Order: sequence, then C-alpha cells, then structure tokens
Amino acid sequence: FLRSDALAVVSLEGETYALPRVTSETGERFSGIGITLNKDGESASLMRADETVFSGCKSR
Repeated sequence: FLRSDALAVVSLEGETYALPRVTSETGERFSGIGITLNKDGESASLMRADETVFSGCKSR
C-alpha cells in the first residue's frame, strides 16, 4: 500500500514503516494504540486496545 493510505508512518530504529489505514464499521475512534517492530526487522505491527493487530512493511 502507499504511504498516503497509511494510518501511521512511523520511524523505528532508523527505518520508516507504513501501517495501513483501518476504518471501523461504526466509525469509532481508535485509542490505546501501540506500535512494535517485528523480529524480522522488515515489518511493524500496530495493536489497538482491543488487541486487534494490523501489520505494515518497511516503507521503501
């Protein structure tokens, strides 16, 4: 996906990652968001408070 489609573009350990935009069916705002760098170093995950996880890849 393109960076313009991302929910967040984050920098972790000097690399940039784009995480996908996720729209709730009810239009609710997301809160309690955490972002972690995956062990492969090529991807990152975004976790909401409800434990839903979305993954994104290193932005080229």
